[in-house]
Amino acid sequence: MEQIVYCQDQVYRGALKEVREKEDKKEKSKVLINPVTFQYHSEPPQKDSTTELSQYLNAYYQECRRSIGRQVPLIIQYFILQTFGKEMEKAMLQLLQDKVNCSWLLAERSDTREKRKFLKRRLSRLDQARQKLAKFSY
Repeated sequence: MEQIVYCQDQVYRGALKEVREKEDKKEKSKVLINPVTFQYHSEPPQKDSTTELSQYLNAYYQECRRSIGRQVPLIIQYFILQTFGKEMEKAMLQLLQDKVNCSWLLAERSDTREKRKFLKRRLSRLDQARQKLAKFSY
C-alpha cells in the first residue's frame, strides 16, 4: 500500500496539461533541415502511443514528486510527536515508580481537607432539611 501514490483526477489532469504544453513547445521549436535542399521544414505533429505514454508518466512523476514534497514535513512532525510521546511515557512511568517522592502528589492540602469536610457536613444538613420538608408536605 505504501508503494501506491494516490493522485486526484483534477490534479493529474492539470499536471498532464502542463506536460503536454511543454511537449508542444518543444515540438514547435524543432526544425528539420532537408539535407538535399537545405530548406527548413517544421516537423509534423505525430501523436504515437509512446509519446502519449511518456506524457502520462511524466505527469504522474511530477505529481508524485509534489505529493512526497508535501508529505515530508508531515512525516517529520509525526516522528517528533511519536518520539516525544515515548519519552513522556517513560518519564511518567519512572515518576510513578518512585513512590517516596510521588506521595506528595497524592497528599491533600489541609485547607482543601477542611473545606471538603465543611461541604460534606453542609450537604448532610441540606439532605436532612429536604427529608423533613418532604415529610411536612404530606
